[in-house]
Amino acid sequence: MSLNDRYLLSHLNLEFDVENDIDPLAKDYFELGTVEVLSGNYQKAVEAYEQTIALAPKFASAYLGRGIAYERLGELELAIADYTRLIELDPMDDYAYKKRGDLQTILGNYLQAIADYSRVIDLNPPWAYIYQKRGDIYFQMGNYPQAIADYTSAIHYSPKMVSAYQNRAAAFERLGDFASAVSNYSRAIQLEPQDGFLFKKRAAVYERMGDHELALADYTQAIRIQPHDAQAYERRGILFERMGNHSAAIDELGKAIELDPSCATAYYNRGVAYERRGSYRHAIADYTIAIQMGLHNAQAYTGRGNARLQSGEVKSAIEDYTQAIRLDPQQPSAYQNRGVAYERIGDFQKAVADYTKAIELDARRAAAYFARGNAYGEMGEYTQQIADYSKAIELDPNLAAAHFNRGAAFLSAASPEMAIADFTQAIALTPQDAQAYLKRGEAYEQLGDHRAAWEDYHAALKHSQEAALRRLAQRGLRRLRRRSMWRGLFQRDDSTGSLPSNSLHDPPKGEK
Repeated sequence: MSLNDRYLLSHLNLEFDVENDIDPLAKDYFELGTVEVLSGNYQKAVEAYEQTIALAPKFASAYLGRGIAYERLGELELAIADYTRLIELDPMDDYAYKKRGDLQTILGNYLQAIADYSRVIDLNPPWAYIYQKRGDIYFQMGNYPQAIADYTSAIHYSPKMVSAYQNRAAAFERLGDFASAVSNYSRAIQLEPQDGFLFKKRAAVYERMGDHELALADYTQAIRIQPHDAQAYERRGILFERMGNHSAAIDELGKAIELDPSCATAYYNRGVAYERRGSYRHAIADYTIAIQMGLHNAQAYTGRGNARLQSGEVKSAIEDYTQAIRLDPQQPSAYQNRGVAYERIGDFQKAVADYTKAIELDARRAAAYFARGNAYGEMGEYTQQIADYSKAIELDPNLAAAHFNRGAAFLSAASPEMAIADFTQAIALTPQDAQAYLKRGEAYEQLGDHRAAWEDYHAALKHSQEAALRRLAQRGLRRLRRRSMWRGLFQRDDSTGSLPSNSLHDPPKGEK
């Protein structure tokens, strides 16, 4: 029972609101009901108040007492009926409206609750609690500006009301006004500096603002206040992962798991960190635990599928992606990744079908167009292949691999000029890409520009220590030498590695 209810019941006015006399027996029953409700004997209290009301039907305080007893018994509709009768007997009783408004809120009757709280404000304007309660209802209804207005009124009448600042911050956050949300959480923290929950709430706003450092600082402070707060460790782990610090993320999530071994999301998030660090066996283990603990969502199966695919367990990966799709048929990443798995086992038809579905779900998914282009290439569908690479580049002009692959497709289609343009863009995006230099060299060679081909083959050698690629570049150089009518023309300049300026002139007439 609330302190307000206890206070009221301990100091109820035993006089009628209308009549001047009270039946002594009604008074006795009323006093008995009050003792019983204060003692927690709510059913006996109801029975005593019923006797009071039978003897004195206009005794307003008896309806209040019985309403409170009904509340404690969970009979909310009966309690509302008693508060309504109390209001009929005393239309100026602000506490009766407040009690009825509280119960209407619990029952989800928000419009009735707003009406009751508004009446309380009319009768008793400085009551900060009522503004907050009405603000909470507006918040639940999604009317965040009106909620903010009520929280502001609550703060006006009670400047140190921490919950009003906290709730106003949440409303600002829903509106996307993160700066105001931070300001309100900060004021709440000033008033309650040892409330770790407030630091976590402000940290969550910093996360949404993309300020990982400030978010980390707040989660750290929350942990100082509450050293066994598993959620704070988990959030810190997630932030470290977003910042690319996989090892720190794994450590933080491990602490969260130590504090709360039943936290499935901590296992899932540690699985993500292990996967991105390349520790696929550990990732599979954590994803599996999360799933076994009941985290049957598409992301968990997709994550495990990714780790299994990287570990070479292609068929198991396909099973996980398929389960992810069952759980969330609108998740494009599961289709795209299953397409990759099908491609690994040579089933290009199914790969194309999955990539196509991913594109249907997310038409701006450049990676899906790129992957489908690869699959079309394996199927010999070169027109579709180039079209998909072109769409991928349109969506993501910085996708170097799409430029490279389209260049390779153009080269295979005997379009060296277009191939050169793509390889050049790939090199601009990834200047150390030895393979791009090698393929551009081949395109120049196909076009007959031996000087440029010579330069690119040497650049490929410069940027790669991979034996197979170096052999291809060296073969290209040997081809160029064989095509020259004088071997000396292709001697590499010691300082630059380039050809002499006259190295490609035509041979004198008559020489073979």
